[in-house]
Amino acid sequence: MAGDDVAPPPKIDPLSPFSLANQEGPGQSITHVKLRSDNYDEWSRSMRRSLKSRRKFGFCDGSIKKPTDDFMLGQWEVVHCTVVQWILNSIDPSILDSVSDPEDARVLWLELADQYAVVDGAKIHNLKTQLHECRQTKGMSVTTYYGNLKTLWDALVAQEPPFSCNTAGCDCGVTKAALARQDTERLHQFLMGLDKSLYGPIRNHQLALDPLPSLSRVYHAVLQEERLLAAPIATPEVSDVMAFSVRGSPS
Repeated sequence: MAGDDVAPPPKIDPLSPFSLANQEGPGQSITHVKLRSDNYDEWSRSMRRSLKSRRKFGFCDGSIKKPTDDFMLGQWEVVHCTVVQWILNSIDPSILDSVSDPEDARVLWLELADQYAVVDGAKIHNLKTQLHECRQTKGMSVTTYYGNLKTLWDALVAQEPPFSCNTAGCDCGVTKAALARQDTERLHQFLMGLDKSLYGPIRNHQLALDPLPSLSRVYHAVLQEERLLAAPIATPEVSDVMAFSVRGSPS
């Protein structure tokens, strides 16, 4: 009878954080980095990237809230439990016994950070010293020099994350201002370490601009300058010079 028909469950948008692809089961390992007692920074970055690429990191930072609709609530619980298991799958067996087994992804994420994220003052000092001393030595390409800086920047951010506002819907601009200041500081570090004999003029030109350009724009401008400096200067062939001398000499 028509009155006995049951409406099919609503379809879930594949781009929704409440959706799981066919291959995304709780037994999957979503990162090759296993959490040990001494590599929390590397592990957390890898896990964060993997979860964000799947639109699931909101279960860990609390931004994905429980829905009120019964169907979506059930789907939320399925995905939430899967995220918890993904985190547990990424923990090395040597320390797994020391980790509790909560059903809340955010509780588990914060517990691991509290237990294994160690802010080392000596390490921060060492990284800042290396940044101050990082220079483009003779014969070093701009790309290699920038890569050395990038490695130090990433390591420092893991120890000293930039200020940010985590309030949902807030438009205070704190996060944007902090990132803009970080970019400006890195711009100065990059320019200070450049080979002055080669890039002194372009460095002075970039610093004279108002407002200061972004780090990425300056980096690409210096790369272009490097290519121009490396371009061979056209010289006349020896045979052409000799022919001109013969033609120009008196008979």
